[in-house]
Amino acid sequence: MKSQKILMALLGFTFSVIFSVSGYATPSVEELNAQIQELMNRVKVLEAQKESSQKENLKIEASLTSLKKTDEEKKDSWTNNIKIAGDYRARFDEIYYRNCYPDRMDYGRWRVRIRLGFDAKINEDADFKLRFATSEDRNIGMQGNPVSTNLTLTNVASKKPVFIDVGQLDYHPSSIKGLHIYSGKIDLPFFTPGKSDLVWDHDITLEGATAKLDSKSGKFDISTALGAFMFMDRPESNDSSMLGGQVSFKYNLPKANHYITFGGAYYNFDHTKGQQVFDWQGLNLNYGNTKTAQNSYLYAYKELEYGLEAGWTVGTGTNSLPISVFGNTVKNVAADVPNNKGWLAGFSVGKLSKPGSLFFRYDYRKLEKDAVLGAITDSDSFGGGTNGKGHRFSIERQLMKNMLVKVIYFADKINIADDDKTNKNATFNRIQMEVQTKF
Repeated sequence: MKSQKILMALLGFTFSVIFSVSGYATPSVEELNAQIQELMNRVKVLEAQKESSQKENLKIEASLTSLKKTDEEKKDSWTNNIKIAGDYRARFDEIYYRNCYPDRMDYGRWRVRIRLGFDAKINEDADFKLRFATSEDRNIGMQGNPVSTNLTLTNVASKKPVFIDVGQLDYHPSSIKGLHIYSGKIDLPFFTPGKSDLVWDHDITLEGATAKLDSKSGKFDISTALGAFMFMDRPESNDSSMLGGQVSFKYNLPKANHYITFGGAYYNFDHTKGQQVFDWQGLNLNYGNTKTAQNSYLYAYKELEYGLEAGWTVGTGTNSLPISVFGNTVKNVAADVPNNKGWLAGFSVGKLSKPGSLFFRYDYRKLEKDAVLGAITDSDSFGGGTNGKGHRFSIERQLMKNMLVKVIYFADKINIADDDKTNKNATFNRIQMEVQTKF
């Protein structure tokens, strides 16, 4: 209070000096007090506004901190770290035999495929993928078909088996860009030109581990894969396994969606010669390969594969039309193996991008008896396995979002290397009509 009186006195003295020098009339003490009081009131208002602003800023900072914390909690929530996806396919499959196997009859069957998968983020450097799928059961130790996820609808509305199709850990250290190390029961890690199934059936999921490195060098995308996989566990003998590696180069042409990809691979199947054929059904089948009277492989399998795919787009915008050509060759380079070559060539036109869009694909293949392991190659052409040649046509149409219809036709010759004149070069035709959905 004392300091306020001194301030008022100084202000009064200052005002009196100013007004006396300038020639103006000196205001009264009451007027000066009123002016000073008005100034003091303004100072108080400004201080109150400053205090209110500081409180508001603190509230905003607290809200931002709370939102950030909530966002971090959401990111850490397990529900945000898992993605679920699946698909369903219904198919009618009709097979026709001509000029062979008098005891075999033409037949048709209704089949379904159901798959449901989960992708889980473990941390910044690791993910886990789990997928369940239907498959035929051999009824011996609950083992499903390694190259098919189809189920035939039969047997008086019986319950259908579901198996673990994929269960893989994907370790991708952030310190090494493009490196992925997969282990478990994994998706096929190798490049297949035009989705060729000359060597590997599309449904196979390998069991073991692989390291894959994707990198870039100028206009080249380079992919390298090296893996080790188990094929047959034999406690009383040598296990059958496979060591395989592949390198592929994709050259991106200056124009968008124009590319050429070339790849080479080598797959060494250890301990196959003299060992039991890979027969998941246990029915002494050989899937086209040459076998002994004891149902053992007569030859070893060391497969050298080369593949090429080129793609480009005709037109622009909504009128653009993607086109691709592709092919691959394979040779079993193990010693003293006759009938050891195979090749496939084909093309595709179109893309399923919207309702009403179409996609067409054609390929021709020839696969000699011992070019590849018959148990893991395409299970549809030639009725499955090797020792055949022929055409495959397919056309797809997108009905609506996430739903399409597809028709596939096979026109094959089977038993092309057999000495049996009755069944050699017999005709095998097959038509598949299906509806596919995904979610």
